[in-house]
Amino acid sequence: MIRKVLITSAITSAMFGSSFHAYAAPITASMTGAWYDPSRSGQGIQIQIVGSAQKEVLLNWYTFDAAGNPIWLVAQAPVQADVVRLTALKVTGPTFMQQNAPVNRTQFAELELSFDDCNKGRMRYTSAIGSGELPLTRLSNTFGNTCTGTLVDDRRTSDTLETNQTAISAGISVSTRYREEAGKIRFKVTARGSAATIGNRYQVWILGAQRAEIQLLASGGESEAEVEFASPAEPGKLPLTFDPRSAVVELRLANVGTQPGGGTTPVNANNAPPFGNSDQKVLLQFSPAFRNGSGDAQLERFANKVNFDVEIEDVPIGVYSVQVAGIHRGNLLVSMQNGRNKGELEFSNPQDAGKPLLNFDPRGQLVQVKLGTELVASVTFVN
Repeated sequence: MIRKVLITSAITSAMFGSSFHAYAAPITASMTGAWYDPSRSGQGIQIQIVGSAQKEVLLNWYTFDAAGNPIWLVAQAPVQADVVRLTALKVTGPTFMQQNAPVNRTQFAELELSFDDCNKGRMRYTSAIGSGELPLTRLSNTFGNTCTGTLVDDRRTSDTLETNQTAISAGISVSTRYREEAGKIRFKVTARGSAATIGNRYQVWILGAQRAEIQLLASGGESEAEVEFASPAEPGKLPLTFDPRSAVVELRLANVGTQPGGGTTPVNANNAPPFGNSDQKVLLQFSPAFRNGSGDAQLERFANKVNFDVEIEDVPIGVYSVQVAGIHRGNLLVSMQNGRNKGELEFSNPQDAGKPLLNFDPRGQLVQVKLGTELVASVTFVN
């Protein structure tokens, strides 16, 4: 279902248009297969699109280290519209056909995977032995698969499905209409307000990216505007390169600075999750080197406040980096407390004294705790 719509104010962005991603093709099940760089013989990657509750990429990268020894890297992470960011782990330990061998997984590289179309893509990588971009060409396809390079590749039935949602926030009524039919998906966002809002421009943000900009025009004594997306693309509609079914649709007031009296950015802007009433907690999964550790990540939403907390225990004393969606968000100090090594980092919005501002949305994102460059624990937070 479409989540509630969030209306916020934001200073006018310098970026306008219909697309804000470098690559147009969404990541769908049709991208499953073997991929390689034709200029680098003997190495490549295997990609599988997996998952049930959410779509994820399972990636195996077969390559070589600086000494020419073959290495096997594995990574898995949720898809974010038309890009996926992964932490690749180097797998070592077992010998050929060895039984009950310990398997070691150590962090090797940070990856960003995207596709130009059904047969071309690219993978950016950053590792201790080098960084760069790998152009990818499809080497194999799945039997019976037809790739169109659009979201319809994830839909295998001819049944019609339609979902409509309406929310009211900051005096604006916003309706969303999602419709699937044979070979086509459409998604429409409609905003309505009072006559006082005529002329207001809003940026439409979905899944952390600005997808369009609309302006409220006069309509029967009130104001109205709409934008429609389609996959495959249709004349007069923007390309639907993202899956809006579980996404927050956010309208950011684009012309605050030109209104009488100007405007300010409220504390709940900058992609923080909207206020509400929920409590979500997930357990962190610890790497083998920190197998005795324990901890969790928790998101608490109240009527006028939202908190996000990461807590770990029974790991070595030190300063740990907390990363969400591959971005460093803050340091977590582990110290001896009541006979156990413990540490906690809590974000808040509005910001409480002594706590970092929660200016990101952790839902559906990869949460990682690292000690230096070593991965300690991680989890994909619930959506």
